[in-house]
This record gives sequence, structure tokens and C-alpha cells, in this order.
Amino acid sequence: MKKGRLLANAYLVLVFGFLYVPIAVLIAFSFNESKSRTVFTGFTFKWYQNLFHNDMVLKSLGVICYYTFTVKGFEENYEVFAPNARSLQESAEEKAWGRLAPEAEHDFLESLGGAPNKAVAVRQFCVAHDVPFLATDRSVLNLPGIGKSMSFALVGVDAKGRRILRFDHDNTRRHSPIIDRLGQIYIVENKSIASYLRQLQAMGEDAEEYATIWNYTEGKTESRFSLYEYPDFPFQITDRMSNQDIAG
Repeated sequence: MKKGRLLANAYLVLVFGFLYVPIAVLIAFSFNESKSRTVFTGFTFKWYQNLFHNDMVLKSLGVICYYTFTVKGFEENYEVFAPNARSLQESAEEKAWGRLAPEAEHDFLESLGGAPNKAVAVRQFCVAHDVPFLATDRSVLNLPGIGKSMSFALVGVDAKGRRILRFDHDNTRRHSPIIDRLGQIYIVENKSIASYLRQLQAMGEDAEEYATIWNYTEGKTESRFSLYEYPDFPFQITDRMSNQDIAG
């Protein structure tokens, strides 16, 4: 009788061990610093931190992630970030080669409108006007409380050499009157210019070619290329705001 009970208990231990030992191993290796499932290289919480930066997980917990884009993937995407001064440098020193005067821009839109092959029309226009490309895009950040803008001023530098920028609204667009009651918006860039230049050097770029990036301390939002302007609507927008207010 006693022997039968021991066998039953041993069988029970084997069954529960078969079920729960793999789970225990998975839990233990979920704290592993590396992605290895066989070699434990160090203890870390980073995988759980990444888990709770996943917007699908956060939404399942009732957290709306629309304005968490500066947080989720911050460390993972660090390498692809660039200082805002680089955008200004690109606009002034590179896009300038493809920027059109208002008269040439009008001519381009006229030629594009009736062209059966748009790509051929663009190439022909570039050759005729001796430009290597057409700079039709504009760089903007989409910031909470600001919207799309690249109007900013350098106001400080933190201990890590990262720039502190004060942003303003894009004055070329119409905004709700509520913006007059909002405070100023500041951001701290995630990467210093020195770090960015070292990164470019490590990628094989000549950092000296980007040396003027230090000079760009104040930005102004570029105007939209006329091709992307909204058409005139057959109605007027009211000045009355019934759904925009600040609590308190």
C-alpha cells in the first residue's frame, strides 16, 4: 500500500515537473541579458521594459499610446535619431540646390498638369532648369501642444551636451485660439551633436563635411510646396470654438 502511494507521488512529481519546469526555465531566462535561451549572461529587466513600451500591450491595459512616440522604442531607435540642427543644415545646404523660385514653381506645376508621364516631365524640367532634383518636401516635427512645426530656438544645453529647444507653432497655418492660452513647449534632444558626428564618422562619413551643423540654432518652418496646398473650400470656417478649452 505504502509502495503504491510512493509510486503515485513520484508519478505526480514527474507530471508536475514536466509541466512546470520548462515554464520556470522560461521565466528565469526572461531576465537574461542576452537573447540566448541556453546561456545565462546576466540579469536584466530590459525585456519587460520593452514589453511595456509596446503600444498593443499598453492599449490592452487601457493606456492610449497616441502621444507616447517619444518613449516607445527610444533606446532601440537611438541610432536613427538626428539632431534638429541636421534638418536645418540639410535645408540650407542641400535642399537649396533643388529649391525653385516662385516663377519656376508655377511653370513646373503647369508642365506637370498636362503631362501624360509625370516622371518624364519631372526629369525634363530638371534638365531644362539645370537643377539636380526638385525639393518639394519639408521637414517638421509633430509635437503635442504644437502640431507640425520646425520653428524653434536653442535655449540651453544639458549636462550630456544635448540641446534644449523651445518650439513655437507654424505661423503659416491657422490654429485654434486655444494656443494663446497654452504654455511654451520645450524638448531635450536625445542625442548631442558631438555624439551624432561621432556616429557619422563610425559609419564611414567624413564628419568635417557636416561641421557647420553647430551653427544652426534657430529654425523656421518651411512653407509647403504649392503642389500640396489645400484647395479653396466653398465654405467659411467659423471663429467660434465650442469644443476647445483648458480645464481649471
